[in-house]
Amino acid sequence: MSLSRQLICLLALLLCLPAEVPAATFKMSGYYKNLFATSKTTDTEEDFFADTQRLRLQGDAQLTGRLSSLVIYDHELLLNDFANTADFSTIRQKNQKNLAFWDADKVLTDRNHLYQKHSVYRAYLKYAGSFLHCTAGKQAIDWSRTRLYHPLDIFNPVSPLDIEQDEKAGVDAVNLEYFPEHFTSLNLIYVPYKNSEKSGYGLRILKKLMGYDLMLMAVEYKKDSIFGFSFDGNIKNAGLRGEATAIRKDNKKEFTRAVIEMDYNLAPKLYAIAEYFYNGGAEKDSAQFLGSYEFSRQALSIRKHISGFGFEYELSGIIKLANYAFYDFEGKSVFLNPELRYNIFTNADITLGAQAFWGNADSEFGNYQHTYYAQLKYFF
Repeated sequence: MSLSRQLICLLALLLCLPAEVPAATFKMSGYYKNLFATSKTTDTEEDFFADTQRLRLQGDAQLTGRLSSLVIYDHELLLNDFANTADFSTIRQKNQKNLAFWDADKVLTDRNHLYQKHSVYRAYLKYAGSFLHCTAGKQAIDWSRTRLYHPLDIFNPVSPLDIEQDEKAGVDAVNLEYFPEHFTSLNLIYVPYKNSEKSGYGLRILKKLMGYDLMLMAVEYKKDSIFGFSFDGNIKNAGLRGEATAIRKDNKKEFTRAVIEMDYNLAPKLYAIAEYFYNGGAEKDSAQFLGSYEFSRQALSIRKHISGFGFEYELSGIIKLANYAFYDFEGKSVFLNPELRYNIFTNADITLGAQAFWGNADSEFGNYQHTYYAQLKYFF
C-alpha cells in the first residue's frame, strides 16, 4: 500500500474515534476588503489601476470534542484597466488549477475591465487528540520562522513584494503532527499533485533546547529535494532567528539558501527588524521571474545577496506607522514599503501605503514601477 493511501486510511480511522463532547458548535465570520492600487505597466509604463473587492466567509465547526472543520469561501471582483497587458497574466496564473491538486477556483468573468472569480480558500477537517493532530484538505503549511524572506516556506510561499502579506494560496495535503515526550513535535505531510511525479512528502522535527526552538526538515516536492534547518530564540531581549536549506532542483542543480534575522523592541512602541538573505540558486532571469507567478515563488529572488530592514511605530492606540526597506547588494537596487495603518473602529482598518523601486533593469528591484495603494478591511 502506498504512503498516500496509508495516510488516508489513518485519517479515516481517526475520524471514527468517539467524540469527547457530543454537542456540535458552528461559528460564522469573515471580512470585506477593498484594495485599490495604482501603478505603471512593466513593459510600456502606462498608468493603470486595480481595485480588488473581496468578500470572505468563514465557517468554523466543532463537530465533536476532537474533530473540527474549517471552510473559507471567497468571492472576488477586480476592476481594472490593464487586462490586455502582460502584467495581468500573472494575476490569471494565481489560479488553483495551476498551483494545487484540487482546483477550487472558478473564474466567472474575464473582460476588459472586470475579472471575477470565486474560490474555496481553505477547506479541511482536523482531528486534535492529546498527542496526535491530523489535518486533511486545503490548508496553509508554513515551516518558516523568519519575517521577511522565507526559504522554509516550501508549499505556499509569499514574496516580500506582495501587498497582501497575510494571503497564502494554500496547499492540498494530509498533515500529521505527533507530540512525543522528548520532542516538541514530529510533523509528516503528504501533498498530492496532478502530475504524480511532482507530488510531495515532508518530514519536520521540532525540539526546544536551551531556550531555542530547533527544527530539522526534509522535503521531496515537485522533483526538488530539500533539506533544511532553523532556529528561533532570543539573545537577552532581542529575537534571533535563522534558517537554511540545501536544495537539489530536479535532480540537477544543487544550491543553498540561508537567512539570519534579528528583531528588537527599541521602545515600548517601537519595533525594529534586520535580515540578511542569501540565495545560492538565484538566476538572473528577470523575464521569467516577472512573467511566471509559480517560478517567482520558487526562485524567491534573482540576486544572491539581499538585506531587509524595517520598523513599526505606534503613534497612538489606533495609528501605526511602518516602513520596510530592502537592498540588493549585487544589482545595487532598493525597495521601500512605507505604510500607515489606522484602526478606525473595533472591526475596521484602513491602510495607506506605497512601494518604491530604484535600480537597473538587471537588478532585483529595478524592473518594478512605483505603486500606491489604499485598503479598507471590515471584519464581521
